[in-house]
Amino acid sequence: DTNPIATPEAYQSASGSVWVRVEANTGNPNDVVCYEVVELELIVNPLPELGVNGVIPPNAYCEDNTDGIHTFILNEHIPQILAAGLNPDDYTVRFYLDQAAYDN
Repeated sequence: DTNPIATPEAYQSASGSVWVRVEANTGNPNDVVCYEVVELELIVNPLPELGVNGVIPPNAYCEDNTDGIHTFILNEHIPQILAAGLNPDDYTVRFYLDQAAYDN
């Protein structure tokens, strides 16, 4: 009960540790309060680097038969999306039709 963090959502953190106290809440004020304190390690991983200097090159194709349609195989562009030297097997890349689809 020393320096409890009353609003944990209000804090930002780098990698490090916090200590967590978990109490058994039986709802009966006559019960002894049992608790355990454990260390919780926080690990902050950097965001992946994208493209070249944070810019993903555009993907443009010539539309040969003038029907206004072209098939884009987006997974073929993952090497250009990830910065040079990043292993695609270490990342998950997802594609969305628009921001609303991403938000959902």
